Amino acid sequence: MEIVKTNPSEHLEHLWAKANDAVPQKTRVFNLILSGVFPIEEPKGIWIQGSLKKAKQWQSYPKPVNLIFSHGDYILRFFKGTQINRGIDFLADELRQKTDTNRACWSLLTMELLRDTPQDVSIPSFMVLQAGLSENKERLILTAYFRALEVNRFLPINLGELCLIASRLHQKLLSFPLKELELNIHAFSAYNDPDYSCLEKAEIDYYDNIDLTLAVGALDTTLIARLLEGKTRLKESQIIPVGVTALLDAIQKHNRRAKTGMKAYAEEVTTSLTDALELIKEYNEVRTTSSYHQRGGELYEEIRKELKIAIDNLTKWK
Repeated sequence: MEIVKTNPSEHLEHLWAKANDAVPQKTRVFNLILSGVFPIEEPKGIWIQGSLKKAKQWQSYPKPVNLIFSHGDYILRFFKGTQINRGIDFLADELRQKTDTNRACWSLLTMELLRDTPQDVSIPSFMVLQAGLSENKERLILTAYFRALEVNRFLPINLGELCLIASRLHQKLLSFPLKELELNIHAFSAYNDPDYSCLEKAEIDYYDNIDLTLAVGALDTTLIARLLEGKTRLKESQIIPVGVTALLDAIQKHNRRAKTGMKAYAEEVTTSLTDALELIKEYNEVRTTSSYHQRGGELYEEIRKELKIAIDNLTKWK
């Protein structure tokens, strides 16, 4: 167990920095506990403002197109309406009705979801949020449990989510003399990966198929190369093959029609995309049995290499 606490004069960025120190890169720490007490206005601080855009996406319902899922998907399905305030209303109502309640909770995952969701399908690591009030009603307490937590890139987003929740709860609980915000995060498994994409999708994986086909037909290699480059920059826990598959299919169809006088794409492009998809399939199979297998890292580099070959050949070919 690793316990990380901030001092009274420290802020959220100090909690994040201490978490990074406690979990060095290429290590895995079990039962990391992060804790801090801050002024109730801490969510308005400059550092946390940099994470609020992504935090709002993660709290949104329905999810934005650039995310595999959102936490709002799992929270708000149980409430009428589509606004996060519906979930906040539940927490606030529980706290107002019984200030020492233990029921002001969100549970994102059910046993049914855990049992029936395949290993290769992403589900939230953020499992439980609980809210409470101190005996004198001057401190708002938020405690969150994560089954896994990436501390370098995802923790600032998670802290942003907790700040959004705290700010919205504060507005609902103005009748209480709140002065402090206490945050507690318990992560069963914590790791540090600065390259992690935080479950964001590459643009190619949500790019409109018709527009992609038109780009292929127009020989817009600049756009195609940009989409592929975006894919190489991501580090996905399960690699989405949708965009690369659609691109390969569009190029192969274009090449079959090229005998009518259209310029065909180089064979090296289709070969590298085909090889990349085979490697993606192998990588995803490895990930179903281990989240930290060395072979996964090796495969990722091979996939990036094949995609870069395709990009290079697109650039030279044009």
